[in-house]
Amino acid sequence: MPSGCWSARSSTKNWWPSSIRRSAPFDDQGQALQEKGYHYYDNDAFYTAHGRYNPIVTCNQWTRDALAEMGVRTALWSPFVQPLFWQLKK
Repeated sequence: MPSGCWSARSSTKNWWPSSIRRSAPFDDQGQALQEKGYHYYDNDAFYTAHGRYNPIVTCNQWTRDALAEMGVRTALWSPFVQPLFWQLKK
């Protein structure tokens, strides 16, 4: 999988919070640019994204940042999935 990709079930630009909209290029119709042939299952997809993941900036941190922007209480740093769920249970 290309290192600058993200996975999502909906690619319509207006649905996403601004942090996610800033992280991905969109076409003239407002659709995220899908990476053809990359997916886990038949009902999901990967999309082109700006930036790269590394040990500090993981997909979980990216999710944490989007949740925090929407007002969800989150851990300050979420390199793994557990801190996201710990905060959501409270």
